[in-house]
Amino acid sequence: MVTKVAVVGVGTIGKSIALHVAQTNHEVTVVARHGQEGFNALCSFVEKEAQKHRTQKSQDEILARISYVNNLREVPSNTEFFIEAITEDLTQKQRLFQQLESLAENAVFCSNTSSLRIVDISKLMQNPERMIGFHFFNPAHIIKLIEIIPSQKTSPKTVEKAKAFAEELGKTSLIAQDQPGFIVNRVLFAMINEAIGMLQNGIRAEDIDVGMRLGANHPMGPLHLADFIGLDITLQVFENLYEQTNRGEYKPQPLLIQKVKERNLGRKTGRGFFEYKGINI
Repeated sequence: MVTKVAVVGVGTIGKSIALHVAQTNHEVTVVARHGQEGFNALCSFVEKEAQKHRTQKSQDEILARISYVNNLREVPSNTEFFIEAITEDLTQKQRLFQQLESLAENAVFCSNTSSLRIVDISKLMQNPERMIGFHFFNPAHIIKLIEIIPSQKTSPKTVEKAKAFAEELGKTSLIAQDQPGFIVNRVLFAMINEAIGMLQNGIRAEDIDVGMRLGANHPMGPLHLADFIGLDITLQVFENLYEQTNRGEYKPQPLLIQKVKERNLGRKTGRGFFEYKGINI
């Protein structure tokens, strides 16, 4: 069993990953860029989610398994899995993994990227065979799926370790091809983009989302989902998918670009395609 895990990046998805890894009996070190402030935000998130979802583990038990450091070099050298959850930017991810591989000789390095190819992210690594995609879905402590994405350079041993770790986390795992968007986001973001296009053409946001919830039995409509993901992150994913595929279904809609410029980013800012009152995530 994996005992020590590091999560690099404690934004919305990073906090959720850290919570889930800790509540499945793993020791977690988070690399918090904002130090104590970032760790306090993580602790508040854990406490709120533990109460909301009545987790089997108490919030005190979960928090006892989570520690934080400000610097990558402070991560314990016997860490077995590194999970990257930083911004969806290829250059930043490449530089991070170039740094990470010098910290632990036998660790597996995982990217939570939702749109970038793993072979591209590992381009600067000397040991790309230890690198793999490990794509959680937000919220990671609720949604049961993980996409495991080996690149052409990932070793079979790394794939087996990743599959075993996903099982320890209680997740269902899919092995996806190393292509932009993998399986789920390749389909999902085409739908979100079409929904935004319909909204631009005068169809009410409520009608689009109710139609997909009741007509397709989706738990959340595509516009609410984009708001939940964050419209800035949604735009980053579209830009990555469009740049890599040159397919029109991933070209960001003007309305999305406008929302991001206005900093109406969805739930986290209180306004996106819908308005949200009293929400603080």
